Amino acid sequence: MVVKLKKVLNFGLTATPSDVRVVSFADNEVRIMKDATFTIEFVSHCLANGRDPKTKCDVFSKDSRGRLIWQTAWWHAAFQRAISEGRIHGVKPTQINVCLVVDAAVEIYHRRIEENWYRDHEAVCPGTKVKLSAVVDDGITETVLLALLERVGKFIGISPWGHHLGYGRFEVIDINVASGVKKQD
Repeated sequence: MVVKLKKVLNFGLTATPSDVRVVSFADNEVRIMKDATFTIEFVSHCLANGRDPKTKCDVFSKDSRGRLIWQTAWWHAAFQRAISEGRIHGVKPTQINVCLVVDAAVEIYHRRIEENWYRDHEAVCPGTKVKLSAVVDDGITETVLLALLERVGKFIGISPWGHHLGYGRFEVIDINVASGVKKQD
């Protein structure tokens, strides 16, 4: 059961308003989500993977305003891999929910597959800075989120062509996680 306070959550593709607290009840445990923001700068191309049959180019999904929509699975898989490889205990990917709408420019990247065989992708290019918002479980600290993001950025990447081929790698520029909720006895 999810309780929505102050404003009704829009389950579309827009960001959650910053003054909304989401409270979920599971096994009599109350989980409070808090706001987080972080800025990343790409060091390798972040490639799209949705094939456009008209142009034969892989493209990103986009919202009605033309902003990119990254897939939930990209973040979930990247965090799961970072948690597993970093042997980080007590953290689950479901405790971090990154807003999927991304405001970033794209260019066409001509990816070489083999000699004389290329595939075109929309791509967010190296040097591009992207500011992202998220809600994180009250137990996720700035230190924990930073450690996960740094591992994802260096070794995994945020791209469907990430950890196998080296795409979507980034550096964390800044990070901010709101203060936690004080527990009352």
